Amino acid sequence: MNRFSLLLLVIVGSTTCQAASWSDFFDYAWIYHPKYSVERNLGFGDFAESPPESCPATTTCAPVCVANATDCPTQCEEGEELCSDGSCKPACLGDEETLCGEDAERCTTLPITCKREIDFYDSCKEKYAAFYETEAVCIEAQIDEIPLLSFTDPAFMFCYFWILCVSLLTFLWCLFNQKIFPVAGSEVAMKEEGWSQTGYKRHWIGIIIHGMVMTTLWGIQFLLFLLTVFYYMQQGAISRWEPVFEDEVQVLIAFEVVWFVGLLWSFAYRWPLSVQSIFLRRCTLDQASFVAIVARQKQVEIIDEFKLSESIIQMIAMPINSIFYFLFSYPYVPPGYDITYCEVAVDKMTGTRRFFHRMCRYVYDEETAMYSIGYMDVGKTMENFLKQSRGLTSEEAKKRLHTVGLNVIPMEKPTIFKNIFQEFCKFFYLYQTFLVWTWAPYWYYYMAITHSVVRITGGVVVGIFQYMSDSVLYQISHVKGTVKVLRDGNLASIPVTDLVPGDIVALERGSVYCDMVIVKAEHLVVDESALTGEATPIAKVPIDSSLQGEAYSAKHHAIYTVSAGTTILECGENHQDFGLVLSTGTFTTKGKLLSDVLSYQRHKFKFDDEVKVVLCILLLQGIFLVTMVFHFLQDQVSVFKPS
Repeated sequence: MNRFSLLLLVIVGSTTCQAASWSDFFDYAWIYHPKYSVERNLGFGDFAESPPESCPATTTCAPVCVANATDCPTQCEEGEELCSDGSCKPACLGDEETLCGEDAERCTTLPITCKREIDFYDSCKEKYAAFYETEAVCIEAQIDEIPLLSFTDPAFMFCYFWILCVSLLTFLWCLFNQKIFPVAGSEVAMKEEGWSQTGYKRHWIGIIIHGMVMTTLWGIQFLLFLLTVFYYMQQGAISRWEPVFEDEVQVLIAFEVVWFVGLLWSFAYRWPLSVQSIFLRRCTLDQASFVAIVARQKQVEIIDEFKLSESIIQMIAMPINSIFYFLFSYPYVPPGYDITYCEVAVDKMTGTRRFFHRMCRYVYDEETAMYSIGYMDVGKTMENFLKQSRGLTSEEAKKRLHTVGLNVIPMEKPTIFKNIFQEFCKFFYLYQTFLVWTWAPYWYYYMAITHSVVRITGGVVVGIFQYMSDSVLYQISHVKGTVKVLRDGNLASIPVTDLVPGDIVALERGSVYCDMVIVKAEHLVVDESALTGEATPIAKVPIDSSLQGEAYSAKHHAIYTVSAGTTILECGENHQDFGLVLSTGTFTTKGKLLSDVLSYQRHKFKFDDEVKVVLCILLLQGIFLVTMVFHFLQDQVSVFKPS
């Protein structure tokens, strides 16, 4: 019986067996010290009523050892023979287990095992008190001689020092980085209300502390594995090495301490957006390797909102978040906003610094000393569009390409291994990992294996499906082909990825790769079903010269507009139809649609609010139960020694 079974017995016994006292329970529990045989020593034997018709239930009395069979307090019936295991049979088989004999470890010296009786525990103690007294003193002495686990041993002291050192270094680094010396000019407000961008870069001190944290996180998992091995070494299941701990209780207490500390420590470092982000050094934006963007979340309205649940969650979350904001000196993120760390890339040819946020390209502007969206406006009115009908020069097109980037929707090509890895990095799997460890010892390894197989299989399947979904989106976002544009007054064939706003494109049958306004066309028919769902092809016409002073609107001037993602069914021959490129990449209608799909948060339901309340309740329950475990097991002698 393991110690959690004992705790279960405490809870069940206190509610169902009102006649039993706590001291009786500890008398029972005493004999379950793992160093000694359960059936040999004063307590529950191998029989109990199930379900018990009375409380306390009857049990097999502990063995009574004597020098001669005639000294036994009870004898076998006539025609039966007393066997070495205390049973009475017509004829003993000879293979019965001997419960008595010369065994100093089991505190037995007399050779004969008397007939085993089934009775109430108190009755057993009263009937055979004289026979048990000597052995009880021996067992008590042996228990007192067991070297208890000292939590001041060098191994534990090293773990304490390491955890304290890493935690203190993390706290001091974050305090220094964010509060004491935050670097002037590292944070800049953006044009959007509430948005900001903050520069960060790697620093050798932060890299070292980050390495120590990651070593600790993996070290906790290794320690849990090592203690599980020690448990089975102590139990004799692994006989290749000698047991490290004296008994089961000691190794389980060590396992429990590591598990509990590891759980809290690991969950604490999961509170920031990423572990790496808190170890980046703040710097000015022109030196930044990463830029932290605080932006309003793209979130739909809450469905079936419950104000009471929301207020309870906010009340509970406020002190918890305040603690972590203090410990990590974390940048404040207003409600309804989120923070994203974007890696900066530098163009080797031009030195342009850029990053992508929500699929939009941001380029560093030296004049404003901040990153701005790499978008180029080719005009506001129809007149502006008509004046650009001659196209661009090669030099101007090159400059614009450096500003707006390639005509692609920035989406990294997915790989199946990366998708699976990202799936297992989610918070849920960290929780599942610690849950599996609770099954590893206590001879419940088969449950740990079952949980692991289910968890790993589920994670791999989810990762594969995510890979398939990302692959489809990647194919949609990346196109290949060539188009003809007016460059330096002549038609030139270029890759579709090199299109820039202001280019004059010769329209051809097939897919459209950018948003355009028609500046010249005789007969143009476009299929917009892939974008709008409209099944009927739509005729498009060039800009009406009478509307030159009118401001352009894609909604009101749709008849003059061709959007990316649509298909040209009919057009003039010999490149007689032309369109002016308005936007490319993410800024096209197709790009904005994909960006919204990938950036929006999912709908928020009643479950999302109330599950947080349930988790808080479970957390409180867990704290209470863990406190009970430590209360009853903090002193090995007081638990396993009779009062």
